[in-house]
Amino acid sequence: MQRVKLRLVAATVLTIAAWPAAAPGQVPVCPQPDPERPMISACAAGGRYAVAAFLNNLSIDQTLRGEGAPILRDLHSVFATSAPQGFQKQNAEVGDYLGHLPPLRLSRFDTASGSVEMAVPDDSRTAQFELQAGGHDLKLGIELPERIEGGYWRTPGVLQVAFWSGRRAKFHTQLTDGSAFDAEIACLVVSGDGIRIVTTGDDTPDVLVRMDACP
Repeated sequence: MQRVKLRLVAATVLTIAAWPAAAPGQVPVCPQPDPERPMISACAAGGRYAVAAFLNNLSIDQTLRGEGAPILRDLHSVFATSAPQGFQKQNAEVGDYLGHLPPLRLSRFDTASGSVEMAVPDDSRTAQFELQAGGHDLKLGIELPERIEGGYWRTPGVLQVAFWSGRRAKFHTQLTDGSAFDAEIACLVVSGDGIRIVTTGDDTPDVLVRMDACP
């Protein structure tokens, strides 16, 4: 099947063998990349450092917090510290939207796993954006459930979040070539190598944003 590629900063090629795999005894919640699935790929230069800081802070909270209060992650703050400054300036409405969402709550089961949830306000369950990225225009629509829920698994270098059926975010994207698709996010993988969004459906593209090898 022909892959669909979207250039946000620069298109990259997915190398399956380079994607971080679980060590023996670890139980990741997201599937490994499938070379037969369609893939939209992009590159975010410099994103590796922001992701590393995010994962390091999560590791500290996950290890030291114990069975106390949930770990909270403000999505606006994550966006402000992770997204390239140029993208933030061109697409300020994304940050404004994220600022209206409540923090994501991560409840720890043990040092490697837990649950994730967020109650979504009624006035924030849908949003439409016309984005500019890497000299390209992109239309993006978001639809959130009343409550986002799932489970997560982590190591110091990887975070994986699987979202439960009926509790998943959906999005509609129109690409620069005029093609469009609707997708539901089943799983999210975050590491220093990149961010991978796993969608439902055999023919719906997954999304990969690589953090290295940007031209």
